[in-house]
Amino acid sequence: MWHGRRALDDSSIGIEVCGYYDQDITQAQYTALRELLRQLKAAYKIPDANILTHSMVAYGRPNRYHPEEHRGRKRCGMIFARPQVRTRLGITSQPAVDEDVRAGRVVVADTVLFRALYPRAASPAALTASATLPAEIRPGASGEEESFEGFLEIGKDGASARDLAGSAYKSERTIYFFPDGFVRTGADLAHSRRLRSKLENPPNGTRLLVGYVYGGHVRSSRPPSRIAGARWNYPSTYYRFPDGKIISGDEIEDSAIPGQTLIFYQR
Repeated sequence: MWHGRRALDDSSIGIEVCGYYDQDITQAQYTALRELLRQLKAAYKIPDANILTHSMVAYGRPNRYHPEEHRGRKRCGMIFARPQVRTRLGITSQPAVDEDVRAGRVVVADTVLFRALYPRAASPAALTASATLPAEIRPGASGEEESFEGFLEIGKDGASARDLAGSAYKSERTIYFFPDGFVRTGADLAHSRRLRSKLENPPNGTRLLVGYVYGGHVRSSRPPSRIAGARWNYPSTYYRFPDGKIISGDEIEDSAIPGQTLIFYQR
């Protein structure tokens, strides 16, 4: 989200830079990235203030730790908010404030990150304590691997389905991935007398996607672009292969999707 606009993949260019959120990039990366930015700015007339870090635009949906949509889900790319880094990349200006926070569209869940991104901005009125983020989802030490965004796990910190999904725990927009490979929506489980016990007492390790559409199986007659439209290759779209492997839309090759692959996407 940026200035109230969502689905930024429709109106932006994403650049992936390998590294760590709290360490500098290499000289070779500076050289390559500076030239890439120079060309993109010239080709698409992009002002420097519109060159954003992922941490500026990423936001989290309501969950048991933060009841509101919130900024602070990601620290990745935060070094690109540092003036000295931007100068080395040929970027002369940057956003001074988070307009979505100022407008109340999101609250701040990571005050350390917020101050790193906007050191001259006044503290927002709507702050939530970053200390409430549990260790396993709080951005951590250098080199920490990030799990798939959006997946929640039953059993961590004693969390139940209701804790993680709230009243949406039995919704058709909440997807359950059971440890034995069984996949169903909350509505499917709630409406089946045989499956209702799986909804009320899912085993630890069951993972949830909240706010997603169960797109069903991908087939040659039903390609992902027909199911999910332009979102078929979004990073927030997930594919579950028959062997249980899950990959995101930006990693998928539409010509090599195995039969019986399931697709899940945000509408």
